[in-house]
Amino acid sequence: MEIGPYYNPLTPKAEDWRTTVIDYAPANVLRDNFQAMVSRSGRDDIATMVSNIEDVDIVWAGGSLEELFAKHQINGQMDYFLSSHNIEHTLDVIDYLRGASACLKEGGWVAMAVPDLRYTFDFFRNPTTLSDALLARQLGNRIHPAAMRLDVELNSLTNDGEGAWLTSRPLGNLSFDRDPNTAYHDYTLAINDSNPDYKDCHRWVFTPASFELLLFDLRWTGICNLKIETMMAAEQGVLGSEFLVRLTKVRAQAFHGSEIKARRLELQMKIQTQLASRQVHPLFRSAGSAA
Repeated sequence: MEIGPYYNPLTPKAEDWRTTVIDYAPANVLRDNFQAMVSRSGRDDIATMVSNIEDVDIVWAGGSLEELFAKHQINGQMDYFLSSHNIEHTLDVIDYLRGASACLKEGGWVAMAVPDLRYTFDFFRNPTTLSDALLARQLGNRIHPAAMRLDVELNSLTNDGEGAWLTSRPLGNLSFDRDPNTAYHDYTLAINDSNPDYKDCHRWVFTPASFELLLFDLRWTGICNLKIETMMAAEQGVLGSEFLVRLTKVRAQAFHGSEIKARRLELQMKIQTQLASRQVHPLFRSAGSAA
């Protein structure tokens, strides 16, 4: 199972992978959207990439991923669930992880590339917590809440004009790239719109340790049975603006309160260290701001 491969599949059917592709629209719509994007950008160098968009086996047009897999009778059928830069966009991060777990065979695993907020436009945003995930599940939003999109708009950052950068690149000229008055105006319009359209955003943001904490919290609460098997991030030499994780399905386990507190303290301290690392580079300089 590869979710949202678009024009850059990791396991392309054209190379004889037995891949089930899931995306938000059928392949013809994805190809038309890509052609329109190429036309707007004027980038002839990427025009041929539309041929990389493969047929979509399952269209996920919203709702529960867990329920979608049950409907298509593929629970317990997949060796791998591959997800590259998808989880941050989903409406219900718990459902996403539970769906990934449900589709796996015994011994199967999930592989994810997840943006690392330290190296993207999410630089100043706060990491996602268990409470954030539970609230989203409770509310059952069909779109991203206007207040969440406002947080994205007000804090979207560029580093020397780039919204994502290599982990080896020092922080340079930092600047907010959205107009705050426009962002707040859009928010006021959205909350008064009785039938708002879906607008995409990074709903969930992580450092490697905050992602690890969320997975641990979901395990000890019994909400999701995925466990991190391996993780590679900037600290392990990853150069891109993401970290890589491999998750496996494990049996339910009872945790003692003392064990939970000790592990959570360890991970919370690790999160603070990772967040602090954003601004310790000696070449850091700010673009400055008006009062």
